[in-house]
Amino acid sequence: APPAAPPASPFSFSGTGVTYWSGAADARHLYVALTNRCNARTLPETRGPGFAMASFSPLSPPDWEPSEDDVVAAVSRALDGEKAAGREAAFPPLCFAGLGEPLLRASILVGATSRLRSAHPALSVRISTNGLFAHPGPLVAMLADAGVSSVSVALAASDAPTYCALMRPNDLCDTSIREPGAAFEAVCTFIRLAVESGLDVECTAVAGPGVDALATEALARQLGASGWRVRQHFP
Repeated sequence: APPAAPPASPFSFSGTGVTYWSGAADARHLYVALTNRCNARTLPETRGPGFAMASFSPLSPPDWEPSEDDVVAAVSRALDGEKAAGREAAFPPLCFAGLGEPLLRASILVGATSRLRSAHPALSVRISTNGLFAHPGPLVAMLADAGVSSVSVALAASDAPTYCALMRPNDLCDTSIREPGAAFEAVCTFIRLAVESGLDVECTAVAGPGVDALATEALARQLGASGWRVRQHFP
């Protein structure tokens, strides 16, 4: 008799690119992509025309987005690989990032985070976001309650005109955020409320033309951010 077929996976993937690794071997991070959609310019776009994300492929097909079950399954497989390699005692940090804006799918992110943290209490969860959301108080509270420990927020500039010119909010943003200067106010509010909710907040900016990095860092610190990082610009 032919050998029995292996049991079917409880989850069925119709796309690829949910998880990817980045960083040096001794400090690598596991990243999760939830969407290719973004409510402003994407991270690669803000880094300059010469920038390329290493070890990364966007979700494919481009319009496919993973379900909560897909995310939990993909991350669990990656963590099982760490366990098999003898690295179970120090799971790598998990970061929701990818090509698009992960908080456009906040309910999926929160549900997956809660399940993964229940299964792996020591797992550290971070989000890379542009913070462009109207009335973000309930959102950041939901992230903290789910077990997210930190957020990295793209604070592109220290003034509204420069910020809006760099980020270019689009129609995936709330209408109120697309008003002149409103996007800058929205990201500042997101940072302040994230800090107040108990999240560890890092702000980042790209050292591109017209960006005053020192002034932007001062603003980040004023809003309560505990971390600051300047990203290289690639002309």
